[in-house]
Amino acid sequence: MTSGSCRISEVACTRILTESFQLYHLLKYQNLLPTPLKYHANIQAIDMKTCFALMLGCYKYLPLEFEAKHITNTDLSWLAVNNHKSGRSNIFTLMANSSKTYEKEHIDADRKAVMHALCSETSRTIGHDVSVADYKIIYV
Repeated sequence: MTSGSCRISEVACTRILTESFQLYHLLKYQNLLPTPLKYHANIQAIDMKTCFALMLGCYKYLPLEFEAKHITNTDLSWLAVNNHKSGRSNIFTLMANSSKTYEKEHIDADRKAVMHALCSETSRTIGHDVSVADYKIIYV
């Protein structure tokens, strides 16, 4: 490593690319991208896979020992505390992403059943019962 440089994990890099990819498609859809875009071919080559995203909001703070957590060998793949971003309210928010395998196997399942399953897995993973969250939403 050279002076002034840093390394980020593959998971963090994937997250950044995923968010960039989503922003790229939003801007492209709105016809807001400059033409020609230098990185168009690179972005088009990214193979995006979907997952379920469970957002939880609680008026009660949950003491967690992480800001973000990559998870393997479970129905979850990613957990992130989401209320520390600037401009967010005092409500504790947690984002839980399913594994791609779980999404693929349950894409046609009832969304309430998926939400219940992911809440259960999140509760088991973090050691707090999130089924009592004040706000819950699931989307793909």
